[in-house]
Amino acid sequence: MKIIVVIDAQKDFCQDFESKLVVENIRAYLEQQKAAEPCFIIFTQDCHYEDAYERSVESYFYPPHCIPDTDGFEIVDELKPYAGISFRKDSFTSAELCNTIVHYVSSLEYDKVNDRVEVEICGFLTDICVISNALLIRSMNPTLDISVLSNLCKGSDEDSHRAALQVMKNCLIEVKEV
Repeated sequence: MKIIVVIDAQKDFCQDFESKLVVENIRAYLEQQKAAEPCFIIFTQDCHYEDAYERSVESYFYPPHCIPDTDGFEIVDELKPYAGISFRKDSFTSAELCNTIVHYVSSLEYDKVNDRVEVEICGFLTDICVISNALLIRSMNPTLDISVLSNLCKGSDEDSHRAALQVMKNCLIEVKEV
């Protein structure tokens, strides 16, 4: 059984050429996985209300982004058909996402010795929200097989992307390409 988590594939993060390539690769992968086996696909959406964002620590480092009711907040059109369930998050991580994974896995009827439940994580930005959610999922689910799909992620820059992948690997999250 597979859970695929797509982090912050929103228009504000997916405007440049490289991001659009990652989005297309995520779309192709989700299509392939849906055809191959049943999977549970979850999206997150970075969410900052304008008045609250101005008072947040994040506002010191990043310009306003992912404001509800703006085009930039929306999941990119190419991935909207796959976004059956989506969690808004007003910081890097989503405890609601992690709790949903915990409850979903506990509701499954499977052979805990012979069957695997795998969580695959992809999306934007590797060095901020992807790593934060991957580590939170790992800490709340120490027995799950968790991987980050490195070629379906994009970081702030290439060095930060690679550094985040290394930290996740050190924390027992498999780093793989698909």
